Amino acid sequence: MADSLDTKISFVVTTASRLPDLAIENGQLIFVKDTQKVALDINDKRIFYNQINVLQTDTERTSLLAPITGAFYFVKDTAILWMYQEGWIQISTPPSAIDQIESITEEEINALFENEGEI
Repeated sequence: MADSLDTKISFVVTTASRLPDLAIENGQLIFVKDTQKVALDINDKRIFYNQINVLQTDTERTSLLAPITGAFYFVKDTAILWMYQEGWIQISTPPSAIDQIESITEEEINALFENEGEI
């Protein structure tokens, strides 16, 4: 069974020049589109994650023999972000489960990961 964050996750897409103006809000997942980086606001701090492994299906994720501890995995089919830390931790919910998506669309998520490489 996967753990999940107790804080509700919200998605934001911005540019590096506008990032300093964005207040830290716990649970805010920020895609910085011009630098292709991701940040997560948690415990009143903004933490940047520079590598996200992109997988096509959830079966690929659960079939990994040696997931990297502390690494993030984005599953394209479900549009869910996961982290591996002594087990799988679900970071985001599927877009269809979010009441209101204003900051990022599924097309924008796919565009962020179209190169399927390191962010």
